[in-house]
Amino acid sequence: GDTTKLAGVPIYSPDLAWYGAALSGFGIVYNRDLLADGSIPDPRVWEDLADPRLIGDVSLVSPLQSGSVTTAFEAILARLGWTDGWRILRRTAANARSFAPSAPMTPLLVSSGEAAAGICIDFYGRYQAQAMRASDLALSTRPEGAPDRIGYIDPPRQTVIDPDPIGLLRNAPEPELARRFIEFVLSRQGQSLWQFPLAEREKDGLGPTRFELRRMPIRRDMYDMLDRFVDQVDPYDIAEPVKYENSAFRTFIPVLFDAMAMRDPHLLAEAWESIISHPGYPDTHGIVTAADVDDPELKAMLEDFDAMPTVPGPDGTQYDLADPEVLQTVKKGWLRDGWKGQGLWPVEADPAQYMRRTLGEFFAERYRALLSRSGDQG
Repeated sequence: GDTTKLAGVPIYSPDLAWYGAALSGFGIVYNRDLLADGSIPDPRVWEDLADPRLIGDVSLVSPLQSGSVTTAFEAILARLGWTDGWRILRRTAANARSFAPSAPMTPLLVSSGEAAAGICIDFYGRYQAQAMRASDLALSTRPEGAPDRIGYIDPPRQTVIDPDPIGLLRNAPEPELARRFIEFVLSRQGQSLWQFPLAEREKDGLGPTRFELRRMPIRRDMYDMLDRFVDQVDPYDIAEPVKYENSAFRTFIPVLFDAMAMRDPHLLAEAWESIISHPGYPDTHGIVTAADVDDPELKAMLEDFDAMPTVPGPDGTQYDLADPEVLQTVKKGWLRDGWKGQGLWPVEADPAQYMRRTLGEFFAERYRALLSRSGDQG
């Protein structure tokens, strides 16, 4: 196979401007005690975060605030598809207790018991699980033989693995020092710092002296020593190309998520609670759509909840954002100034911000329509 890529993703740039230093996965961090209190099993797949029993118990970060969270959301859309992916993301957002200000906050909130589960990059989740295990051992606050308080999982066949790059900047003040550092990071000794446990260093000088970093090395030959890793995961064995590849997904994630979930999170949560408390809602913990129910009122409520907006184009055209095929066109027209001067947004306005605001109004209108159907007024 192509040794310059991992599941279709380059691990260094063709012009050698950057090299992958480590690999990152994206998944779910969770608090076993809180889940057990609600008789909820440990999450395995993204859809588990949309479980109605988790309402008010999920920690999320806005993709406007975090590139790693954007990549996690992109993985959901690229693995499960635009329609199903947004159903999961919207329900997960509706389950959110709050939106944390930065990505490292999610594992902290989960470990402190303020949330039962959340989405994060792998090493945040694994490191927090490790820190809580060490604390429980030191304080004897965990029954002997009990599973760790905090768990982390990369949803099997539903995540992506990305390289974290390192490179030398043009006109760097200390280019030789920087080059030597890059060479160290990419050496076997440097790569061993990512995954070897502290105790390993005594064997051959490989591994960390103070902290276990819980990252995945980029070098393939490091996986010949997989049995020495803290996390025995080989991304070169398990990574697969995504099913629904669309470079515009990433562009629209912050725009749509901000509009559907961040503009009025209380209205979203109220709409969701109205749906799951409806007498006709099925006794299930998975995704329920309008097509799955017979009750006409609940069907209409679910249609409102999952509705996606249209955006205008030149000459009276309309583009339905439920269709991923239009995303590239809308991206070029609205978000790359391709339709500048067409009268689609005020001259003084930033088109991305204007789009987020108008889409936010659309979603709020649908959620209020849903609540009016159920007799609740948002």
